[in-house]
Amino acid sequence: DDFIAVPDLKGRRLYNSPSYARLFGDIEAMKGADSFAEIHPDDREHLERIFKETVQSGIGHRTEFRFVLANGDIRYMESCGGLIKNSQGKASCVLVVSHDITARKQAEDEIHNLAFYDELTRLPNRRLLNDRLEHAMAASKRSGLYGALMFLDLDNFKPLNDKHGHDVGDLLLIEVAK
Repeated sequence: DDFIAVPDLKGRRLYNSPSYARLFGDIEAMKGADSFAEIHPDDREHLERIFKETVQSGIGHRTEFRFVLANGDIRYMESCGGLIKNSQGKASCVLVVSHDITARKQAEDEIHNLAFYDELTRLPNRRLLNDRLEHAMAASKRSGLYGALMFLDLDNFKPLNDKHGHDVGDLLLIEVAK
């Protein structure tokens, strides 16, 4: 479902589609309220800037942001806004069409975690280690400040696995990771 909102030029709500009721309950109570009230604090300034740019330029922008629901849940949204003009060509309000992209964001996070973190220990894997090492070495070369890398080796891990099974070996790895 699309979420359609129409705020005035100052960002006060004139209309919210019925789909907003799934997020915020009574949409009638939202009329006249600040459109940015439920925006995640870390996203609010960015979204207010984009809104003002749309009002000033008449050009809409696609952006992503987070809503904070009353129960504390976070919903990721993708929105695009556009200026609505009256019959004299003067700006009257803004039309914002949004989509809930929370499931997509969660899938992206899961893919990222699978790609860069060990599933068992939750530690960064070799791919992420190599990436970070390359960055650290490049930064060290530029700054002339150097660091050190320490490797840990578990002696006799294979015999432990062979004698007590992989589940016990996994438990040891989890503890070492902690």
